[in-house]
Amino acid sequence: MKKTNNEEENYNLPSGMEARYMVHDMQTCLLLVHIIEICAGRIDEAASMINKESHWFIQLTCSICDNLNHKMSLSQDAENNEATINCINKEIELDMQELAQSLLRLDEKTNNSKTKQTLWAVVKSSYYATHCPPYVMNRHVSRVIFEPV
Repeated sequence: MKKTNNEEENYNLPSGMEARYMVHDMQTCLLLVHIIEICAGRIDEAASMINKESHWFIQLTCSICDNLNHKMSLSQDAENNEATINCINKEIELDMQELAQSLLRLDEKTNNSKTKQTLWAVVKSSYYATHCPPYVMNRHVSRVIFEPV
């Protein structure tokens, strides 16, 4: 199989936007969760969880996604925003730890455990996109899609 230099690949993005800065805010993350849950046939579970049952879980998830999005926008001028970015990093790390711990304590028989796993996957994807250079992300996506398991 021929390997290519993914660092030099150019992708068609909207003008002025780099791949690295494409991290979703909380509304987009919730929309992704709804779409995934609907496609998985868990319409009622997603609606009940997002509307009432696990409000703190949703709030924490949204906070992480918004902070990741904010961090990426501040990263465009990292020198002037270094203190703010460091503060956001600490908050993101603490929230990610709290979210992971709550998932580890989660009973598999809980009604919304799969929906919570979907939320976790969306948050991890946003976190990954924030901390991963575009060429590495492109290489990983390419491997997942095109290479046999």
